[in-house]
Order: sequence, then structure tokens, then C-alpha cells
Amino acid sequence: MTLRLFILITFILSLLYSHSQEYFFRNYDVKDGLLNNQLHDLIQAKDNTLWFTSFYGVCQFDGKKFTTFTEDDGLCSNQVRNVFEDSKGRIWVSSWREKGISIIENGEIWTPKDSILMMFGAMNVAYENENGVIWLFGTSNVIKYENGKFEMVFSTENKKEYRIPNDIAVINDNELYLTQLENGLLKITLEPFSIEHINNESHGINNICYSAYKDKKGKYWFGCYGSIFSFENGKMTSHSIPMEFDKCRIWSIAEDKDGYFWLATYGGGVIRWDKKDEFIIIDSKNGLSDDYCYTVIVDRENNKWFATDLGGLDQLKDFSFQYFTKNTGLKSNHVYGIGQQKNGNVVIGTEKGFSIVKENKIDTALYENMSVHSISSGEELWYTSDAGYGVLQEDYQKTNFNPTNSFNYIDQKENIVVGLSRVIHNHEEVYFREQQIIQSAFYFGDRLYLSTNFGLLYVKKGKIYQIKDLMGITFSEVYTSVKISENEVLVSNPNELVYLKNKNDSLIVRRFSRKKLGGVTGIYALLLDGNDLWIGAQNSLAKIDFDELLNHDNLILENYDVSHGFIKGITAPGAIFKDKDGVIWVGTSAGALKFTPELMKKNLLPPLLNFNGIKLFSRTFNPELYTENNKIVFPYDKNHLTFSFQAVSLTNPDKIQCKYRLVGLSEQWSKAVSIQPIAYPFLNPGKYTFEFIASNGDGVWSKTPMRYSFTILPPFWKTWWFYMFCAMALLIVILSVFYRQKKKAENTQKVQEKFTREIIEAQEEERRRISKGLHDGIGQNLLLIKNSLRLKKADEMENMVSTTIEEVRTISRNLHPFQLEKFGLTKALESMVEELDQSFEEIIFTEEIDAMEGVFSKKQALNIYRIVQECINNIIKHANASAARIVVQKQMKNIEITVFDNGKGFDLEKNKDIINSLGLKSIRERVKYLNGTVQFNSTLNKGTKIILQIPFEK
Repeated sequence: MTLRLFILITFILSLLYSHSQEYFFRNYDVKDGLLNNQLHDLIQAKDNTLWFTSFYGVCQFDGKKFTTFTEDDGLCSNQVRNVFEDSKGRIWVSSWREKGISIIENGEIWTPKDSILMMFGAMNVAYENENGVIWLFGTSNVIKYENGKFEMVFSTENKKEYRIPNDIAVINDNELYLTQLENGLLKITLEPFSIEHINNESHGINNICYSAYKDKKGKYWFGCYGSIFSFENGKMTSHSIPMEFDKCRIWSIAEDKDGYFWLATYGGGVIRWDKKDEFIIIDSKNGLSDDYCYTVIVDRENNKWFATDLGGLDQLKDFSFQYFTKNTGLKSNHVYGIGQQKNGNVVIGTEKGFSIVKENKIDTALYENMSVHSISSGEELWYTSDAGYGVLQEDYQKTNFNPTNSFNYIDQKENIVVGLSRVIHNHEEVYFREQQIIQSAFYFGDRLYLSTNFGLLYVKKGKIYQIKDLMGITFSEVYTSVKISENEVLVSNPNELVYLKNKNDSLIVRRFSRKKLGGVTGIYALLLDGNDLWIGAQNSLAKIDFDELLNHDNLILENYDVSHGFIKGITAPGAIFKDKDGVIWVGTSAGALKFTPELMKKNLLPPLLNFNGIKLFSRTFNPELYTENNKIVFPYDKNHLTFSFQAVSLTNPDKIQCKYRLVGLSEQWSKAVSIQPIAYPFLNPGKYTFEFIASNGDGVWSKTPMRYSFTILPPFWKTWWFYMFCAMALLIVILSVFYRQKKKAENTQKVQEKFTREIIEAQEEERRRISKGLHDGIGQNLLLIKNSLRLKKADEMENMVSTTIEEVRTISRNLHPFQLEKFGLTKALESMVEELDQSFEEIIFTEEIDAMEGVFSKKQALNIYRIVQECINNIIKHANASAARIVVQKQMKNIEITVFDNGKGFDLEKNKDIINSLGLKSIRERVKYLNGTVQFNSTLNKGTKIILQIPFEK
């Protein structure tokens, strides 16, 4: 009753798992993807994948999936005999029926049609020397493949001379041993080709010789019919195998990293041999899928692989797990308890009594009519059953108590026994209740705690109380409990582990879910061994660092599941035990499991990384179309890439994880994920490198990532040369516009200057004409009138006329300075200053003028005169000055004219309208006409100074 739910579950699981074994083998057959279960040859290629032949084609296996090649893919024949890899990674395949040879390279099949191959037939054995020459040994002939050509080297119809080679052992680059299925052994010299016979007559070796092997020490071994031979210093030594002679046909020899030989036999299974006197024979009774094996290899991770005749492909990792099932002597696969007697024998409690394990084998079965429910080891071996509880003595006699009741849990340290609805302590019933399922019990002080289908309860004064934090809804049926100390205990149900600490009859509770425990597949049995907490689960066994978990909330987990060798079954509640040798025993629904941790070989090699392919917009493409200077370059619109890759590790392929990144897009590695195609859509132009690394399933990561570099070109409108072209074009446009604007401005300026000159010249010409008219016409007439009046002595009229004449002359001089034409610029300026000084009593005019004759043209001199004239007029009109001075200095390349006064001056910043007045504009225009410069300096109440620089040519 107490185990009815468990028995139901385990019964269902046991129906699903019908094959039990002693050693852990992982078998692959047609349901996993094999073409056929009948295999022959087996190799491991340089990329870590396995290649093997069958009667339905050839297969490649990367630890997770099978890739197959058949006649439909171009293979020469589906009935494939042998497989060989050359130094270039090409796979050579030969058929059984002499239909030629096929070569597989990068997933593509090529079948040469050379006429020599048609005469050659099947490739039984192949070898490649250091120069890359491939030697193919057929049934009755030998050919070599060199520089792409086949050449027949040897051929014979004499069966005693050369017949049906089967295996090869290399002596040196030019010599090798070749086994034959009929005529013993051949020593072959390649260049020049020669044959030496080593057979029963010459060396005592069996003429039916299957396999050849050169061990790590350079010693040669040959597997024959009935025995194995070693060959050293010309001496052949026979080593007998403890196996029926007819079954001892040694088709293949391999050596593992521990120095053991593995012999594949056709009929007797597999033999592990220490090359001395230790033989372990492993056949179908121990877990091998078929006793008929053609080939054994040891891969780079020390796994052993067997190609069987009808059972498919088998993998053996190590001997850390050993199984005890009905196939190996148990009366039932339902194991509920395990313990150990003082004499060291392990006792397995099953649905059909006890089974005694002695010297690693089932030795005795006892009390088959009794179902044993649990076992507790100590000074004595205590048990519970469906017929009471008791002690199993050293002589296998039993002392039984309470035979009318069923009990399911016993603990010697607590001296406590639990049944369907009762708890017995010190052989006295301390608690009883009808129809309550109690799985286990323990004491904290004098308080009794019960693990039940309603959660964890405790008994006080005959009454049951629930624990607030561990009630039935939040903490379901309790399966097991383990006492840590007087005040500490662990309890669990399939989904949760709970740590309890008793403090003054109050409980400190720490709860750990399955998720917190790394997702273990159920918590059914607990064993605390020092700091190691072992958890028996469904299809797995977990080890947790208990101190890290409890005190640092940190999970350090090692999980051993069916891929490591754990049996396919659910652990019985409490059925976990550590024997005196440190071996962990687990009772499950599929039998008993023996786990020796130190025999568990961890894989320390990182996986081998490969690219399966790169797709462009989810389609395969020809890389040659996008290769430039040995680099992959895509145009801007070919920017959706998908990377398919693999990491090959054959030890724990289901646990391989990878990290990846696309340098150029991100420097960060991805999270660890299972291997799957990775797509990058619509990448921007740039340089990229896709990188990935992987772990081997045992936490060893590859140090150097696999890389694929490529470049996506920008469109032409985003290239640097297009930017440069646009920049140059824009610059040209800007310069062109600037040049045109400049030319336009220069032309406008020239037109304006020409117009200004023409205006000034027109003004001067008009002034000259008017002046001449006034002077020569009106002036002369008035002079005649004056003279006439003088003769008539009309004094008053004379004076009036004189005044009028003088005014006319003044106007004439102002309109056009005739002194300038008659006497030059220097005299004209001096005369102007002298007349001004005489004409204005309120202003004192002074001058200091250097001679300037021959320096300026008449037009230039006239403009200088007008400029000075305008400066003086401004002083007279606006300055309110008492003194003014004109200074003209002749310098090396220019004339400097300074006109200054002591008048009222003005603020240049505040009186910009003065600067822009018509008079000053006239001065600036005339100076500009003369290619000179003008500078206005004025200070309020301190006068004004005008400085002109007029250049001249010598």
C-alpha cells in the first residue's frame, strides 16, 4: 500500500525499458537514422566524425545526426565494404561486389571511371604514404593513385601468392604488413614493389588472419582465427583467449589511452585485454547489441565504438556504471533497497526477495516470496518487507518481527520502523493511525515527525499537527528523509528539497526547488556523504556540493544521466547507498546500478569545430562567385547570411553548447545555447567575422574560435570614391559660383568705377567749360565794363563791377582750378591754402607740401586737388575750428596727405551718418579711383584727422 503509486510508475517504466545490461552501451540503429543495422568498416575522420559502411550505403555520424550516401546520391554501390580517409580529407569508399570506388569530398560524390579501376574491382585496404601516393589493395591486385592517375602495380591469379587482404599495419613509409583471409600475413615493400610471405609454415601464425595493429610501443599484433599473435624481433608469439575457439575470430584491434587492447570478434562479442592475463569479455549478455563485430575503434576522447553485423553501432564510454538486472541474475528488476553486510557482500532488496552481490556478480537469491521494501546497513543489516521487518544475518538467516504487517522504511540510527499507518520505535509502536501513508519518520528531541502523503506532520501528545511552511498544498507527498545531525534533517518530494533545523521545537526551513537544483528529474532518494549530497532521480544521479548550496546559495552540480550510463529507470524512495569501497549503489525500477566515480572518465578535449555551410538568403551559393583576392566579398544587396556549423564531440554530444558572435556587429558573445543555424538578416555594409566556440558537454570550451570572415560592399552611392566625387563636384560648383560671383562683382565694380570716373570727369569737364565761360566770356565783358566806367570815373559802379568780377573768378576757380593746369598740383595746393588763409580771418590755414610734379597724371592730380578741397570745405562748414593744417609727404611708393583741424570733432561709433555723408563718400570714391586708402580719425572736442595714402609709379 505504501508503495502502490511508486510500483505503478515503475511498472510502466519497466515495460518501456525491456533491455537490461551489465555495462553501459549506447546503441544506434535504424530508428536513430542508420541506413541498415548491418555494419562493417568504421573509421574516425580528421573532423572527429565517424564514417561506417553498411549494405545500404555509407554513413557519417557527428554524435547527433547521421548523414547518408547511397547510389541515389551517386555512390558506386549501396553494398559498401571499406572506407578510407586520405590526407586531403577525402573519403574513399569501396563496394563488396567490385563495382569500383567512390570518393566523397565536401559532401559531393565523385566516382572515377578509369579503366584500371574496372579491372581492379574492390578496395579491401588502402594506405597513403608521406608523398601523398595512395595505394589500393584489392582482392588480387594492387594499384596506386598519384597526381590524379591510377596505375596498376601488381596483379596475380595465384591465390597463394596474394589473396583477399583485410587489414594493414604500417612498418615505415615504404613497408607494411598486410593480413589475408586465406594465406596468413604479407610483408609489402612499395617501391620497388615486392612481397614477403609470413604464414603458418614460416612463423606459426594462423593463415586465417583478420586484423593487424601496431601498438604505442611499436610492437605488432595480428588477430587471427582462435588467438592473437604478437610479432617482435622476427619472433611470432601466440596469446590464447579464454573464449570458445570458433567464436574467437578477431576482426579488429584497437588500443585505448589506458593501454588496454579492445578486440572485436565475429561471434564472441568484444574483449578488453591488458595484453597480459586480464580478460573482460563483453557480449550481448552484458549490453553489446550483437556478438558479431567487424570493427572496433577508440576515438580521440577514448570512447570505444563497435560496428556490429546486425546490431548497428555501439558506443562504450567506461566502466563507471555497472548494472545488475534480471539478465545478470536478479530475480526482479524492481529494486527498493540496497545495503552491505560486514563481510562486504552487497545485498539488493527486490520485489522478489534478496539478491547477494559477491565478487561483482549476483551470487545468491534468497526469500523470493517476500517483497523487500527497504534496507538499512549498520552493525546489522535491517530490512522492511511486506511480511514484517527484521535482520538479515551473515549466514543469510533472518530474524523477523511483526510478520503480519507491511513496513516500508527502517533507520538503525533512529531505531525506527515505519509501516502503512504505524511507526515503531525500539520495537514498540509509538504511533498508529488507520489508512495514512507514512513514508519515513524521525525525531527532533522527543517530538516525532512524519513524512506522509499530506506533507510533513508532527505528533504531539497523540495528536497530529501540520507544519505551517510545509502543508499539503505547498509541499506535497514527502518521499524520503535523511537525518544530518540531532537537530538537522533533509526531506524531499519529487519536486523539492527541504532543509530543516530544529531550534527549541521551532523549525528553521530552507526550501530548494528542482529548478534551483539544476532541474534534476525528480528527487526520490537522498544520500549525504560528507559534503556530497547524492540525489537519486528519474534516469539520472546528481551530486551537489551541500555546503555551497546551504551556506552560500551556490549550486555546484554534477549530473549523470543516461548519456553517461545511468540506467533508464526511476529511483526508489531511499534506495541509494554508499558501500565500504566508496561505490554508490542505486535501486531503480529497471534494476540496481553500481557507480564508481573514480572510473568516470571526464572528456578533457574540446570539440572539433566545423562549418556545415553558409547560406545566402537561405539558399546555398557558390563561394567562388564572391571571392576576390582570396576573400569573400558580397555586394550590398547580398546581405542576409545564415551560418550552419557543428561541434563534434562524441562523448556527450547531447550536451554540447556553443557561443557565437558577429564581430563588426557586436563584440559580445551570445549566451551558451544548443547548436543551431544562426541568421543575420540585412547586414549593413562593412567587414565582418562570424566566430563560434563550443563546449564538449563536460564543461571544456574550445579556446580558439572557428571563424568566417567576409565583407559586404556598400552601394556605389555610399562608397568613399562616390563621396569624393560628390565633394569634388560640389567644390567645383561652389568655386564656379564663387568665381562667377567674383567676376560679376569685379565687372560690376569696374562698371561702377568706370561710371564714377565718367561722372567725375564729366563733372570736371562741365566745371571747366563753365569756368572757362565765366572767365573768358562774362569775366572779360565785365572787365571791359569796368575799364569803360573807369574812364568815365564812375567810382561806385566800378567797385560793384570789381566785386562781381572777383566773385565770378572765385566761382571759376572753384569750378576748375586753372592754377593746376598752369602750375601743377603742388603750387595749386599751396595757392589754395594761401587764398583760404587770406579769405578766412577766423581760421588759420597752414601747409607743408612736398613737390609732386611729374608724379601724377592730370586726372589723378585733379582728383587729389578735389579731395583736399573737399576736406577743407568740411572744416570750414562743420568743424568750428580755429586752425587747420595740410601736410603732403612724398614717400617711396606713395604720397601721404594729412588734413587735420582742432575743431569739435565727433564720435565715429555714434555718428555713423557723418561717415556716410555725401562729402565723405565723395572723398572715398575719389580715393578708391586713385587705388588709395583713406583713414578718418576724430575725437570729440579734440578735432579731426584725415590721412590719405595715394600710390604712384616712378
